[in-house]
Amino acid sequence: MYAKKINTLAGKTLSIPQDVRVLCAGKEYEGTIMPSPDEQAKTLVLKLANGYNIGIDFSRIKKIVPQKRSKTTSQKIKASFNKKLPTISIVATGGTIASKVDYQTGAVRALSKPEEFLSINPKLLQLCNLKLVTPFTKLSEDMDFDDYKTLCDAVNKELKTSDAVIVTHGTDTLHYTASALSFAFQGLNKPIAVVGAQRSSDRGSADGVMNLTCAVHYCLSDVAEVAVVMHATTNDDYCFAIRGTHARKLHTERRDAFRSVNELPLAKIWPNGNMELLSEVYKKRDKKRAVTFSNKFSKDVALIKVHPNSNPKMIDFLVKDGVKGFVIEGTGFGHVPINATPSWEPHLRAAAKKGVFFVQTSQCVYGRTSLLVYSNGRVLRDIGFMNGYDMLSETAFIKLAWVLGQTKDAKKVRELMQTNMAREFGTRSLVDTFLY
Repeated sequence: MYAKKINTLAGKTLSIPQDVRVLCAGKEYEGTIMPSPDEQAKTLVLKLANGYNIGIDFSRIKKIVPQKRSKTTSQKIKASFNKKLPTISIVATGGTIASKVDYQTGAVRALSKPEEFLSINPKLLQLCNLKLVTPFTKLSEDMDFDDYKTLCDAVNKELKTSDAVIVTHGTDTLHYTASALSFAFQGLNKPIAVVGAQRSSDRGSADGVMNLTCAVHYCLSDVAEVAVVMHATTNDDYCFAIRGTHARKLHTERRDAFRSVNELPLAKIWPNGNMELLSEVYKKRDKKRAVTFSNKFSKDVALIKVHPNSNPKMIDFLVKDGVKGFVIEGTGFGHVPINATPSWEPHLRAAAKKGVFFVQTSQCVYGRTSLLVYSNGRVLRDIGFMNGYDMLSETAFIKLAWVLGQTKDAKKVRELMQTNMAREFGTRSLVDTFLY
């Protein structure tokens, strides 16, 4: 229910949701009152027709005039199966893209039916059949490797009966999950799109509709890769399909927050279905190609960022706690403090003697690491560090977890980490892949 102050200003008990005119001194506003659980709130929150919310201090309001709520013009969508169309499974894990505003509470709720996804864009009915499964609903920052196992199982099951899979996901750790899927499905023969939204569906700048639409078009293409499909610009012009092992969230709130790092995106995709391939290196659909699936991820891994005045004793603590592999996000070419006080060298050597693995990446984000350019790098090579090349630190972390989930044999671990399994690293650094 609405706060008592709202009903007093309206002169009656209002139903939820309620469209109103709010009369202030010399100003009027029209919209829908958003519920608030706080009886002591000093502000009325009004959702305008353009999707944005405004707050109006109660001290400014002279009167609230109830309006007849306009009947919705949206038609009910029935997700009937059309055997002439391909089937795409949506594996929903939560996040902004898989939710809508509940005007009874003012909060958001998860979408639970294919019809609700189709209502976002009814034209999708002409393109495909949509099937919805929800293995779990979580904020992405709360996900762990147990969730990855559950998610991979769900995706694997859907790939057996559907033509492609879309994973809807919160954006905070979406790029980690895209990497996990990339390693879990070796030799993928169908598309997997990982999709999120930076803006909620009730906002005028909502991006989920276009992201989902472009993801459907990607899933109808001939590209058989795990790809993050999100806005390419701040406008609603087109999306990028970014290889799962090269996607990174580089902004907290922009709609084009996800970029392809150290390689160009796989493709540009427009909402009308037009698609321009930007890469010639990708797997194509092939029903005959066997997929090797493994959802085993070791939890005994850690990602550490090097910084001035860092304490290398954290290495000792984590090794004692059972960590078997580290991705060290070093400075520049991937360096750590060797000649500093205290030096990292004795702590790294002690861990390496115990069979702990180290992978070198750079906090520069762009570019590649080297164990040869500077003397500090050569010390790391002598310790046993593995070159992460131009892998993103997040990708290297997920890869190391996946590799240690497959084997504990030192030789095999090193072999797999140096093998390009999901196009996670490149052999050359190209000029046009930096801040394209």
